[in-house]
Amino acid sequence: MVSKLALRSPFEALSTRGWLVKLAATASGLPPVLRRRYPHLPAHFAAFLGTIETCRNQRDDAWIFGASFFASDDPATFRWNECELMSLASVEGDMAAARQIREYWDHHLPFMMATHSDYDYLAVATTSELPLGAVVHGSGPEFEDSTVVAASFDAFLADLSDAALSRDPRYPLSIFL
Repeated sequence: MVSKLALRSPFEALSTRGWLVKLAATASGLPPVLRRRYPHLPAHFAAFLGTIETCRNQRDDAWIFGASFFASDDPATFRWNECELMSLASVEGDMAAARQIREYWDHHLPFMMATHSDYDYLAVATTSELPLGAVVHGSGPEFEDSTVVAASFDAFLADLSDAALSRDPRYPLSIFL
């Protein structure tokens, strides 16, 4: 289990980089729709997201999604599964391609997004396809063509903290910072 201090470290590092970070007074759980679709999320990943009220850069074009963001279903706003929705729209009528897209997103939960680029995202692996909790990076237009950037969510948090404090963060974290 990750300590509360370890969970705060990335937020503190992002704050020093100018991010607006507001943590929830009390941690919230993930919405039922997420828990149903992703029943095998690492507990510390869910705890991390549950602590976030707001976590975004100054330009408001890069975010870490908090539990309340996942709960929103307003089609007029940016949604947590926007990459999946765009991919599905691009293959309208091709049932086999749509099935492959859904299968990919059933195994990857996006939690960080940058829209100033090619809609870059970071997602956590939720099945044994990759080690549970591994973090992948992808971008449009081929959202489902992703690469592993951290073998575990804990390793990702350490990398994110280091990158946020760096003058020259490494790719792909540089996109988000």
